[in-house]
Amino acid sequence: MNKYLFLLLAVFFIIALILYLRNNNLTYMIEQLEQEIEASNLYIEKLKSQVDSDNMKIISKEERLRNLLDDYLNRLNNKAQEPMTTTGVDIASRQDSLKKEQMFIPDLLPVQGEYIISQRFNEKHQGLDFAASLGTEVVAAAAGIISQTYIDKYFGNVIQIDHLNTYSTKYAHLAKILVKKGDMVGKGNIIGLVGDTGNSSAPHLHFEILLNQININPENILKIN
Repeated sequence: MNKYLFLLLAVFFIIALILYLRNNNLTYMIEQLEQEIEASNLYIEKLKSQVDSDNMKIISKEERLRNLLDDYLNRLNNKAQEPMTTTGVDIASRQDSLKKEQMFIPDLLPVQGEYIISQRFNEKHQGLDFAASLGTEVVAAAAGIISQTYIDKYFGNVIQIDHLNTYSTKYAHLAKILVKKGDMVGKGNIIGLVGDTGNSSAPHLHFEILLNQININPENILKIN
């Protein structure tokens, strides 16, 4: 009799644990959705206050960015064969080439608007945290291709960008992701909204820069006022 009672109690405990975990998961999902809706509404209100032409800039840049990416990749492939010249035309061409290359260096601040650096780069914290209001626009620090968008238990909603030059960047704790894997983005294009998702105590952007897949201090590159 005691054996059956113990077995029954064990089954009851397992069922209760499963229900508890499911309830926690549902609660987390609901909180995520509520945050995304709130941030989206704030973003929509901001867009409504802007001029229509400004609202179309993100979309209209797609073809120009594609040409820029193609030109940049072709230049990298042919770099070894480029002759060293000093004519005015060639100097101007090289200056234009350097400007294009600069578009792929992640030195642009990834948050648009007011922010405070709430945590700096160190051995245990491989990024820079920008505390900002929920729904603050997050922009690409450089041109590139969206290599990943995903949800992580610790980092929440995450975007990763490959800048096609050994640099890549990571944007975490987003309330909403506004791009998808494979999208091409220009330097300064809006890619998401600041949030409080994952293991986070307040709205902020966790930002990482990787060089050859190794984290480096973003403050060494970013143009921080």
